[in-house]
Amino acid sequence: MTTVLCALSILLSVSSPGVPAKRLAQLKTGTNVCLWFRGRPRTDEGYQTYVSDAEMEAMRRMGLQHVRLCVAPRTVMDPATGLAKEKVWGYVETAIDRFLHHGLAVVVDLHNENRRDEGELVWRDHFLAFWADAAKRLSKTDPDRV
Repeated sequence: MTTVLCALSILLSVSSPGVPAKRLAQLKTGTNVCLWFRGRPRTDEGYQTYVSDAEMEAMRRMGLQHVRLCVAPRTVMDPATGLAKEKVWGYVETAIDRFLHHGLAVVVDLHNENRRDEGELVWRDHFLAFWADAAKRLSKTDPDRV
């Protein structure tokens, strides 16, 4: 019974009238790009070259249609203000543009892994403000591709 309910749930979500088929189709095959904007801090060169254009092109040639770009708040958000760290966020936007240039859609996965931060009300307020700012910044991109 659980299998049937899961299959029905997936079927309903895929055939949802609110999500364009073109957008859903791009989610069939993809890969995770997990450590570029997550994990240890990088140098400017590290942010610029973590995934090369040749690697992005190879992903597309392999048949991938999207990447899930993991972005950790501690990497891109000033915890004291909730504002984007402009320099690092610029690298995120550049990475998105580069993936798009190579024909790959991008799922921006912005999530916190530091549970201690989540217990602080000020941090949560800043995180919500950051989400709003990130959404505004990403609203300039094609919603069928980002």
